[in-house]
Amino acid sequence: MIRSIRSWEPYGSFLTAYPQEAVGLADAFARKEALFFGAFEGEAMTGLFVFSRFEENYLVMGRWLTRSETAGREMLAYLKRTYPGYGVEFTFSPRDTLLRKLLAEVGATIFPEQRDMALASPVQQFDLTGIEPLSKAQEHAYFALHRDSDPEGETYWTGEMVAADKEEFLVLLALENGVPVGYLDLGLGDEGNNVGDLYVDSAHRRKGWGRKLLGKAVVLMGEKPLTLQVDVENHPAIRLYESLGFRFKPESSWMDAIWRINN
Repeated sequence: MIRSIRSWEPYGSFLTAYPQEAVGLADAFARKEALFFGAFEGEAMTGLFVFSRFEENYLVMGRWLTRSETAGREMLAYLKRTYPGYGVEFTFSPRDTLLRKLLAEVGATIFPEQRDMALASPVQQFDLTGIEPLSKAQEHAYFALHRDSDPEGETYWTGEMVAADKEEFLVLLALENGVPVGYLDLGLGDEGNNVGDLYVDSAHRRKGWGRKLLGKAVVLMGEKPLTLQVDVENHPAIRLYESLGFRFKPESSWMDAIWRINN
């Protein structure tokens, strides 16, 4: 049985089996946008799940604490009944084969394993010809490229959303003869910045645009930490990032999945 819960404290004995995952749970319960659910057999907790409501009709999983296949199935069934039409985003360890199996069964899109990379020893000289910040005049072309990069509409952040949030993002364009052929969405943070998305149109690849876009991001950031994420099987991208001074962060493997719950 799945039911909403308002505090983690009555379930401290359950959480002893999840010492690392339970870190920060008290802070999570203090957030108004967070939703908390428990799976129970009688009065015994068999799973604890935390989600955040992220904009309209979109949930982001914050905690998935269970080793019970039954509890996991019950939670997904509850989401399907309670949130028809929602998108639900999951981030989890590649070692969590049970959650991956359950998400595959409900038809979620499961993305390849990712690893975090951080800029450790940047190259000092870059050719930045043709790289410019997004301008109002180029917005429609940028939006079109964003749609081309995600034809199935699986990711949450559209080009329109990124361009509208100027406090959180800086957008760089690759311009060939004045025409946008690629972009880099740079997420801005107080303690560091992150390459949220890097895309070059297929007809213009192998021309150095990816290197130029990343080089511009490196130059703009100066001494500020810069990170990115890469598919572990995308060896050409890994070679590019390493050539620019990025290195893998230890213990940084993870997977994303998005479940579009049918009405």
